[in-house]
Amino acid sequence: MDRAEVVRRLQVAGIVAVGTIAFIVVLQGALLQWRFVTAPVQAELVDRSALRRSLTEAVLYRAERAAIDRSQSSGMTAAAGALQRAGHDDLDAAGQAAYDAFFATVASAIARPGDARARTSLDEAGARLFAAYDRATSMYVARGNAQRATFRTLLLAQSGVILIVLALLYFFVMRPRERTIAGAIAEIENRQQRFAAMFDNSIEMMCVYRTDGSIVRANRSALSRLGFGKDVVGLGYDVHVAPEARDDVKRQFASTLGKRPVEFATTFLTANGERVPVMASLAPIVVDGSVVGVVGSARDETAERQFEASLMHSRERFRSLFMGSQNSVLAVDMEGTIVDANDAFEHLTGYRGEEVIGKHFTVVVPVHRHDVARARFGEILDGNTRSYEATTLAKDGSEVPVFVDAAPIRVAGRVEGVFYTSRDLTAERALQRRLDEKDERIATLLQVASLPWEAPIQIDEAIFLAAETLGMAYGYVVRMEGDMMTVLHRRGPDDTLPVGTRMPMTQSIGLQMASSARALAIDDLTVEPYASEMRARGLPWKSFIGSRINVLNAPFGAVVFLHTELRDRPFDEADVDFVDVLSTMLATAVGREVRGEELREKATRDKLTGLANRAMLEDLFGRMVPRVRRSGVGLAVHYVDLDGFKPINDTYGHASGDEVLCEVARRFGAVVRGDDVVARIGGDEFVVLQGTSEDAAVERLALRLRTVLDLPIDLSAGASVTVGASTGVALYPHDGSDLAAVLEAADAAMYRDKRAKAMGAHEA
Repeated sequence: MDRAEVVRRLQVAGIVAVGTIAFIVVLQGALLQWRFVTAPVQAELVDRSALRRSLTEAVLYRAERAAIDRSQSSGMTAAAGALQRAGHDDLDAAGQAAYDAFFATVASAIARPGDARARTSLDEAGARLFAAYDRATSMYVARGNAQRATFRTLLLAQSGVILIVLALLYFFVMRPRERTIAGAIAEIENRQQRFAAMFDNSIEMMCVYRTDGSIVRANRSALSRLGFGKDVVGLGYDVHVAPEARDDVKRQFASTLGKRPVEFATTFLTANGERVPVMASLAPIVVDGSVVGVVGSARDETAERQFEASLMHSRERFRSLFMGSQNSVLAVDMEGTIVDANDAFEHLTGYRGEEVIGKHFTVVVPVHRHDVARARFGEILDGNTRSYEATTLAKDGSEVPVFVDAAPIRVAGRVEGVFYTSRDLTAERALQRRLDEKDERIATLLQVASLPWEAPIQIDEAIFLAAETLGMAYGYVVRMEGDMMTVLHRRGPDDTLPVGTRMPMTQSIGLQMASSARALAIDDLTVEPYASEMRARGLPWKSFIGSRINVLNAPFGAVVFLHTELRDRPFDEADVDFVDVLSTMLATAVGREVRGEELREKATRDKLTGLANRAMLEDLFGRMVPRVRRSGVGLAVHYVDLDGFKPINDTYGHASGDEVLCEVARRFGAVVRGDDVVARIGGDEFVVLQGTSEDAAVERLALRLRTVLDLPIDLSAGASVTVGASTGVALYPHDGSDLAAVLEAADAAMYRDKRAKAMGAHEA
């Protein structure tokens, strides 16, 4: 009912009330008039008519009678008695005289029965009395009419006054009340509209429940995020609460019915079975002191949880970089107080972290350098980054030359302290002193090698300058894993052993270098046992020098230099020292590069299965597109969704579900070719990127992806389970111009396959 209808009904009710009161007043006046005026007058007239008839019967007599007999005397006596009982106060003076004369005549007639003169006198006296009574009756009737008129006038006046009072009450009391009620209704409607707008447009999920827990209304955010339609109205809240959280939600709902708002963390369940972590709140709807419903709101914490996990991961990575750095790292707050120190700081200064944390950073600065150190500290707090050579005061009082990278610690755009990264220059300066006189290029090498945070350029420049310094044609940085070697960086006149080459290490050189405490130098590779290994591998080199690279105090690989010619002079101690120091210098850069690669690898790999994630899939797709365009062979994208996976999670738990996903990933990886890509992009959703669009090859791979899951999967819990797969295939560039479009087409094909299976099962 809208506001206008409510006001109209109030007006009608007011008019009906006023009319009813007026009708009652008029009816009451009419009844009073009848009771006190009309009825008494009519009764008096009836009495007077009866009296007149009695007088007529008693006084009048037939003409033939000549005398008043005894019966007439009795009638007159009765009439006289009636007149005496009736009284004569309402007669005028003539009537009073006629009354007295009549009774005198009656008395005379009674005394002289049969006297004609007495009879005539009696007739005349009766006529005069009748005339007097008629005149009195007319006056009485006139007076009664006047009373009725006066009463009606008073009644009308009273009714008018009452109507005026009612009208004034209506216009000065009821109308303002109508406006007040209308305003209140408008305010209620306005509040309802505001609530509806707030409810429907809220970014939080909101629902209104009855006291039995059934849903009355859900806003757009709730329907959209949980995937329900409006048919959810009438269902209980269990429909969107995860099974494991329902008991807790039931308790919280019961608390709300006790008029106590609650806030709690729980898990929602979407229409497609996805679990959504939320922070929920319930508040009672109270009307006249009674709870008539509950309004609930929930904030999706999926992104927050992911952000927290990412933040924690970032913190752990930072902590790993901080503590694992081979360079000394000192964290200082705005006051100059040391708040953290890594293990390398202890190696550099001899101080353990707990010995300096809480002290001013000048504790490790020589006294004569305090002013300079404080001035630089102020410059860095202004947001400037500084790199400079300095001297660190060790615990034993010695001064250690260091190269310092000082950078402000920024949090949310604000400077909150300073990071001091210090690299010990003792060995470098010793080397510099030894080699400075021989070759100024060594200083250039040290300068390039000391460039911070640009590991690939630093490494390439270092091996380039070192190769020239040593007079070697080729320089490599390799990684050694077991008995295999992988080329990471290179410098040379041709493409011999390009970056990425993997090959077994030479027994004679690799084993010696791995077991040597210092750099291994071989002046002549044309002698045994080196010559046969060089010939077997088709390598042209005749001289070699290399040193191990340790990253985080663990063997990682080596930096090696080779030449196709025999050396003019043998390697000497300075060459060995040079390569050893170079490997030490490169260790930090290689460590940074490796950690960066590991971080990138983690960022592009699925944590559970080790498969490529969506980011890597997009990157690899982008790399394959140019080759596809050149060759015209196309790409096939297989979209695979596991059938029957959710019951495994529900029955055996998520740990068993993770085992199934890992086994599925392993089986998929076993049936694809070496250049195909298997990625996991969702809970139980996989994508295979196949480097061909030939129908036969695509169909064979799709069949293998389905049949490889026919065998059961043994779980650590002791059970054996089987999952199926629904697959869909789309081709690039036939089904889309980019990965998103092709994935969408493959996803649609997969769902067609899933629906076809469902229909087949239903018909069966």
